[in-house]
Amino acid sequence: MQNPLMQTIEALAKEKGIEADTIITAIEDAVLTASRKYYKTNENLKTRFNQETGQVDLFATKHIVQEVADPATEISLKEAQELYGDEAEVDMEIEFPKRTDVLGRIAAQTAKQVIFQKVREAEREIIYAEYNQRVGDVMNGIVKRFEQGDSAGYGRTWRAPEATSVAVLPIGYGDGYRRGLSNRADVLIGGRRYPLAGTVSMDNITVDAGSEGSVRAGQPAVLIGADGGERILAEELARALGTINYEITCGLTARVPRVHAGAPA
Repeated sequence: MQNPLMQTIEALAKEKGIEADTIITAIEDAVLTASRKYYKTNENLKTRFNQETGQVDLFATKHIVQEVADPATEISLKEAQELYGDEAEVDMEIEFPKRTDVLGRIAAQTAKQVIFQKVREAEREIIYAEYNQRVGDVMNGIVKRFEQGDSAGYGRTWRAPEATSVAVLPIGYGDGYRRGLSNRADVLIGGRRYPLAGTVSMDNITVDAGSEGSVRAGQPAVLIGADGGERILAEELARALGTINYEITCGLTARVPRVHAGAPA
């Protein structure tokens, strides 16, 4: 039976669109960073994630040498053979287990920060690889029929109060459209306001497009700007987030193409 931590890792990898091995490496690196801060030695520390137990094993590695110059990183051939017999040879590496249960709360916080950083870096690399050759492309959304009680978005934070249609737009917090706007902002389609329905994800937002059937796939959607007699300004989004309009516009990432209206061809 798969251990709970491994199940969590695979679920997170699926949600973030990254490989589970990337998260495992991040966990190993995090424990290694925390261990170095705790032990404060010159030892060659090494970590290995045990997928069966869900534990990260910590080792101090030493090279077998004829004469020891650095006891923290080397072990003599004689001593190694006393431990492992004639199988021990010069230039081999031996692992000595070390405790991780002594790392403490501060080390755990350090490990958490490293994991988050590594996962964010992996997300950015995937985003860049997917979109760096697609600047200027027009991305189409889709419209789906929802029945009463159907949910949209991560965490099912929104459920259809009645039968409606939901538009899925290919923009999210990976583009700089803030996650804090989940269920708190509108989108303009065909000159009308439609509310966000559910949590803003990295690549998509979902919009309650109503039951009239007036919203169709391929229609332009305006998140900041004007459409017909309606408009949504950066100031409106800023108020919803408790910030200023400059933070909204400066937060738009390189994934969003910049096209200057009226610029020479």
